[in-house]
Amino acid sequence: MQNTKLIIVFTLLALALTACGGAPVALPSTYPDAAVQVEVIALNHAPIRSAVEEVEALAAEYGEKVGYTRYDFDTDVGVAFAEKYGIDGHTPIAIYINGEDEFEIDGVATKFYSFPQDGGTGIVASGTWTMDDLRTVLDQETN
Repeated sequence: MQNTKLIIVFTLLALALTACGGAPVALPSTYPDAAVQVEVIALNHAPIRSAVEEVEALAAEYGEKVGYTRYDFDTDVGVAFAEKYGIDGHTPIAIYINGEDEFEIDGVATKFYSFPQDGGTGIVASGTWTMDDLRTVLDQETN
């Protein structure tokens, strides 16, 4: 019985480390002189990585028109970025475009904060934004 409990504890610990670990988040900016700058700060956890990768891929579609920088909350530069924008708590992801995280899309205020719509985990709610919303703003900002 004692061995079963130990196995369960070690299994849960391994799962937690796997979910929160992974490759460090890249910090260098792409196209730092671009007129449109996308900055993403995120927790480096498995459920969030796919959303971050989608944002990065979308920004890359704009080539030299859009610079992209990714920050990790677990780094000194990430902590400084979070403090600059007053981000606290267990924020999965926040996206800033030229220093703003909220835009009007079709008359609706859209904030690029937390998971994309329908992307939450059950523990952390989904945000109100979609990748299409992000594309709309990047289209507006690059034209």
